Amino acid sequence: TGVQTCALPICFPVTIVVATTSKKEPKRHFYELEENNADYGASVRKLAMPWLKGKYFAFLDDDNIMFPEFLEEMVGALEGTGPEVGFAVCQIVHLGPLQAWVGQPPQILSGWPIVVGGIDTLQVVVKREAIEKVGWVAEKGFYSDGYTYEALSKEFRHIRVEKVLGVHI
Repeated sequence: TGVQTCALPICFPVTIVVATTSKKEPKRHFYELEENNADYGASVRKLAMPWLKGKYFAFLDDDNIMFPEFLEEMVGALEGTGPEVGFAVCQIVHLGPLQAWVGQPPQILSGWPIVVGGIDTLQVVVKREAIEKVGWVAEKGFYSDGYTYEALSKEFRHIRVEKVLGVHI
């Protein structure tokens, strides 16, 4: 990885790591993980941790859209907080695919309270020391990210950023 100059309206360096276990993805700018466990988010994020060098981490999936002000708002909320604060949570618009499968309209996920199945990875920016202490709960399948954020909420306080800062499509 390297520090990237980002075109977003932010004033700090951003490191971008893209990790995949899929053999279908192009190899340029990707770290293809040796261990292909065919599992969901947290297991892949756990395997990608050695490449992460920053102070704050945002984990995105291929069906997430981060609004331009996402990083500025989320990192701004965490800057200057003490060690008792481990992460920030924002609101997102959730378009699917679960809504399409069950015929529900799009909804705004607030991310609080922090409960499994009620929070999306796109909603969270976590401090390095928090995720290193708690780790990724990778053995829980589809809801593995939710179990990870639930575990973080038991160890650390979080900051609520009460703005819609992304879309899950």
